[in-house]
This record gives sequence, C-alpha cells and structure tokens, in this order.
Amino acid sequence: MTTIYILPLRSKEMPLFEQIQTAGQVVQLPAARDMHLDDVVLLHLGNWHLSQESGIYAYGSVIYGPYILEGHPDHLCNNKNTVDVRVDRIEHDNPIITHEQCKRFTGQYRSIHAICDGFNDSIKALLNIDYSSKPQKSKLGNKLNSYPKTIEKRTLLGIELQKKQTKS
Repeated sequence: MTTIYILPLRSKEMPLFEQIQTAGQVVQLPAARDMHLDDVVLLHLGNWHLSQESGIYAYGSVIYGPYILEGHPDHLCNNKNTVDVRVDRIEHDNPIITHEQCKRFTGQYRSIHAICDGFNDSIKALLNIDYSSKPQKSKLGNKLNSYPKTIEKRTLLGIELQKKQTKS
C-alpha cells in the first residue's frame, strides 16, 4: 500500500523547490525512516512569497531510499536521511491543494510525516491521481535497493556459516 507523506518547506528549504523545473525530474528530499519505494511525497510551501498562497505545489514518488546523503555539504539533506523522488507534477503559480484543504488531513507543518491512510482516497482525488496500478514493492525489495552492501554482507556471512555447518 502506498503511504502519502507531506514535506513542509520553509524559506531556508526554498532552494530545494526552486531547483525543480519539470515533472519527471529526480530530486533528493528529506526522508522519514519508514518510507518505501512508490510512496508519495507532497511538497507544501508555506508563506514562501507574499503573493503566493500556501499549499501543495508539487508531488512525486519515492524511487530510491531512504539512505544517508554524504559528501554534499551545500545540500539540505547532507548527512541526513534522504530519498530520491521523481516529481510527478509541479505547479509554480497556484497550489494543487490549498493550505485550507491541507488542514483537513494534517495540522503539523514542521517536518516530513505520513498522512493517516484514511485520507489517501481524498488526497488522490484532489491530486487526480491513481497509484493503484503501480506494482507495489515489498519492504524487503526496498531494503535491497537501499542497503545493498549490508544485504550482501549478511548474505555472504550466511553462505559462509552454511558451508561451515555442512563441513562439521
């Protein structure tokens, strides 16, 4: 099942939004620990410009992660939990979902968090999207994608242990 997350962006995070130009673009965004492939991330901009209304201006799907982004000292996600998100839709002029509409499913605008699953159908209707046709990845598939070195080491250790047990 796809989980929908909301990522509130404040003024210091605005360069993250400003670098998104078109749908299809992949961006690195702050992550929640329990995110999985194909989860949806809504980007909420709050009072980012006096002439702009607060609300959801973009959304996308998690295509990789979560992982710790390293070696990018100028990036907001440097040394933090990160996911790669393919932007499915972006609007620069008007919100896709207004702040007033957002109040129906969240009241927290400090950090990324999951929206209660009970609101999924309402949000999908507001966004005019259907994620039911996407193949769902298992949690193990997400771990394999996100942590290949750890899985490889565990697998290699398991094979070595099996060989030792067989020899005894």
